[in-house]
Amino acid sequence: MSTTALQLQLFQYIKNKLGTEVSLVDEVAAALSISTDSAYRRIRGEKAITFDELYLLANRYQLSLDALMNTKTDSIAFQGKFIDPASFRFEEYLVSVGQQVKYMASFKERSMYYLCKDIPLFHHYQFKKLAAFKYYFWHKTLLRSPAFVTKKISLKEYPD
Repeated sequence: MSTTALQLQLFQYIKNKLGTEVSLVDEVAAALSISTDSAYRRIRGEKAITFDELYLLANRYQLSLDALMNTKTDSIAFQGKFIDPASFRFEEYLVSVGQQVKYMASFKERSMYYLCKDIPLFHHYQFKKLAAFKYYFWHKTLLRSPAFVTKKISLKEYPD
């Protein structure tokens, strides 16, 4: 694949990630601190992006260059964050999981291997009682949330 084709693929990936409500040109111009005219030239492949610009874009949009270039290696890449009980927000966590699944779904060829000692996370939310229990259990044991130290489980307090 040519470098121009890779560059076009890069901007297509960013466009897909941004969605229709955000202007790709404005976003690229802001990310690279360039004019919209310069951004258009890069997006159309008329001007090659520099390594510095590639780094800025890959970092900003959490793009794996291996995935972009379809590099065949024997490595398995993953990302994650350690949970900080003081700043953890369950709703933000669920949004993050949704974004990760959407990201995986953006590839033509994709596989997801889910290894755990429990049923997959997505199945918890099909049953309110199970979801409420998991929410309570995670806060009490894994996160050790201060509000859950002496708290008893209550389905009435679980958000829909």
